[in-house]
Amino acid sequence: MKIAIDVTQAIYGTGVSQYTRHLVSELLKLKTKDSLILFGGSLRRKAELDHWIRHQSGAIGKTHRLSPKMAHFLWNTLHLYPVERITGLVDVIHTSDWAEPPARAPKVTTIHDLAMFKDPQYVHPEVGRVHRKRLFWVIKESARIIAVSQATKNDIIRYLEVDPERIDVIPEAPTLPPPTLNTQEIVTNQFRRLGITKPYILVPGSGHPRKNIHKAVAAFKRAKLDLLLVIVGRPSEDEAKLASPSVIFTGFVSDLDMGLLTSQAQVVLFPSLYEGFGLPVLDAFAASVPVVTSDTSSLPEVAGPAAVLVNPLSEESIADGIIEGLENRSELIRKGHQQLKKFSWQKTARMTLKLYQEVAQNHQ
Repeated sequence: MKIAIDVTQAIYGTGVSQYTRHLVSELLKLKTKDSLILFGGSLRRKAELDHWIRHQSGAIGKTHRLSPKMAHFLWNTLHLYPVERITGLVDVIHTSDWAEPPARAPKVTTIHDLAMFKDPQYVHPEVGRVHRKRLFWVIKESARIIAVSQATKNDIIRYLEVDPERIDVIPEAPTLPPPTLNTQEIVTNQFRRLGITKPYILVPGSGHPRKNIHKAVAAFKRAKLDLLLVIVGRPSEDEAKLASPSVIFTGFVSDLDMGLLTSQAQVVLFPSLYEGFGLPVLDAFAASVPVVTSDTSSLPEVAGPAAVLVNPLSEESIADGIIEGLENRSELIRKGHQQLKKFSWQKTARMTLKLYQEVAQNHQ
């Protein structure tokens, strides 16, 4: 079987990038007789994409010089130029988060979340237009749709009115590099560079209203703890005003630094208002750190019984959750390890390959 996968997103450093990279890597590790054709494009970063594809041993690369905007216009708007003109004839195509090309072969599409429908006020109009056009073709042409959580499947049914039989829930898995045995000198130097001077609570993600940073800071202050609140990511202009001697914004950090920050935290606090999956929860479990997260969207599904669930709209609930997380660290870490056994990229790859096989067989 020849499988074509759009890997355009692999180079952009997003959650979708992590999904693409891990899925491809694990599919190749399965050592099946199937051929993997990795296609994608970029105008300015094509060399970077080519470099990444070349390092996927056993895969075939087929790249083009269409930028995401050009691909959107050609495929989502005009819906011209069958993708087989790039990939050659294939048995199944797994399309990306950005563009839906016409194809002779049956298509599988992953939908990571539908935040643009849940909170349209936070979505830039142009981004909304792009994704609405893409989703039009997903609904019309994709043989099957992968949802990364049951919550996302429910959203697809609700907002896109897709037949549940066309939707398969295939979860993601931890994405951060496993914690390494960092020497105290390395930890001290890294933390000094980031301004971290004492034990801290980690908030993974800022820069978007749904990350709920204002409530996280207010709840932290309400808890009155002799700790720092370390918030990862580039803050919005409004969020940056929350910085103080006890509230630190790190700006962008590498995956290696994120792994270090996660593994050394007292608690990971993730009070997001909406997530299609919630990878930081699993990354914290993998780093043996207790989690306090929201009781909304996919987060209870991912966390299971292993995290403290809070009402993300309530400062009091979040503050109480932080205290509970600190008081019950050992038990939460133990439960986190148990919950983590339900998720692996190998499992994700096997389930996805099985879906490819079903789709290709049904198309014959």
